[in-house]
Amino acid sequence: MYPYDVIKSLTKGDEEVSVAQWEALPNWFEGNVGHMLPLVDVSSSMSGHKVGDNPTMNCMDMAVALGLYIADKQSGPFNGCWLN
Repeated sequence: MYPYDVIKSLTKGDEEVSVAQWEALPNWFEGNVGHMLPLVDVSSSMSGHKVGDNPTMNCMDMAVALGLYIADKQSGPFNGCWLN
């Protein structure tokens, strides 16, 4: 499962399931100090484009998922922060 799968699950399903899925995601930043401030493009141009051959995933979902993941999982001064 990847962060965008959780976002897709949240928009189509149950919030409790999505929270459990999010908490089960591995921390790919573990052991590394993260000093990234994610800047997520949430402009209307992001909502109309599909990601690859997946008809249910658009660029907006992917961008939000990655921004939230980085903000949530990293340590350091920007933990929990993101810009949109």
